[in-house]
Amino acid sequence: ERSLQTIALLRALWVPVFAREQQQTLLETVLLSAETLITFRRQYSDSDDLRCGLELVLLDTRNPRSLLYQLQSLQSNLDLLPDSAPSETLVPAGARRSVLEAVAKVQLTDPDQLTVAPDEQRRDALETLLLELRTLLLEAALAISDRYFDHSEGPHQLIDSEWAGD
Repeated sequence: ERSLQTIALLRALWVPVFAREQQQTLLETVLLSAETLITFRRQYSDSDDLRCGLELVLLDTRNPRSLLYQLQSLQSNLDLLPDSAPSETLVPAGARRSVLEAVAKVQLTDPDQLTVAPDEQRRDALETLLLELRTLLLEAALAISDRYFDHSEGPHQLIDSEWAGD
């Protein structure tokens, strides 16, 4: 969920290109929301550009709030999921493949390319990457949900609506 929220936040605030002053405010807003503003100021004290923000929020493997850290954590946590039937594979191959592909996409990302806005209105490479990551995460979530949750049973009431005193 955190990865999907980070992706949505970046798409909303960093894909569109704004004036320099607004962009600085949005950079700080994203960093504050991702709880990395202090880390950003400490690591990039002489810089306030979007590229450094992208490095911290997307690529920093030491930052638990970064997308790459979260994806790698998800990848290792897939191995910890219980197996309910010994004859079935532990985690669906589709989930592993989707997470692996997401990790690879982020690792191969060039932050300089993501900050380029060819039409001075949108950062197309950043938007493409974020949309691809969102799709891969949703595919993995669906595969895991199908494997570990029973969707065949209909809804049922959890509490009795009759009061004992009636």
